[in-house]
Amino acid sequence: MAREIVFAGYARAKGRAGARNYLLVLSIVGLVAPAARRIARSLPACRLVAAPYGRGQLGDDAIAYRQQLIGLGRNPNCGAVLVVGADRKSADA
Repeated sequence: MAREIVFAGYARAKGRAGARNYLLVLSIVGLVAPAARRIARSLPACRLVAAPYGRGQLGDDAIAYRQQLIGLGRNPNCGAVLVVGADRKSADA
């Protein structure tokens, strides 16, 4: 029986193919960075982004910070994102 070969990638802008092959461990506040580092070290094909700050930001700073986190999580090379936060409300946001 012949097996069909499937490539679960995406088309890049200039026609080349890309693959979503990384797990991003995203530490959204400095308080949980050590835990996020331990998680990332234990998982293969993983990338860690640990922000040193996050809590206590207001106004434009808070908006810019959140947009940066969203941009990292939406990177086309990420197959999945694990958000590590200090509390459920901030992680859900």
